[in-house]
Amino acid sequence: MIKPIETEFDGHRFRSRLEARWAVFFKEMDWDYSYELEGYRFEYKGEILSYLPDFYVEEINAFIEVKGPLINEIDTMKVLGLSKDAGKRVYVFGNIPNIDKRYDNFLEVDMAYHDVLVSHVFRYDGIDDALDKARKAQFEHGVKG
Repeated sequence: MIKPIETEFDGHRFRSRLEARWAVFFKEMDWDYSYELEGYRFEYKGEILSYLPDFYVEEINAFIEVKGPLINEIDTMKVLGLSKDAGKRVYVFGNIPNIDKRYDNFLEVDMAYHDVLVSHVFRYDGIDDALDKARKAQFEHGVKG
């Protein structure tokens, strides 16, 4: 497994470049976001789990968790638990999609809402441009955003 590279952008120190790239996307979409705002605790199989969601985005009234291409059982239970406890949707964003997998300002992600995990489609003007800018954001060698 490749170790994430902490990255600075927009006054935050993100735990990974992928999180920073999604922050670029939110900024390009004019979505106000909070990063690691508040931790949550809930029970799963008799065990208390702690969870610190990556983002809260006011414009869509939802939490966003940034994961790689896969989400495991414990992560799934965390996003479902957070959604149920907070009464809000939790979207799971993976890698920034490549141009050949997108069209017509379309972005598909997983969404947790209470006890359900389903696919969700975002359709907003400007998604394609925002995703391109997020994918092309340069953080290497001290460059910030």
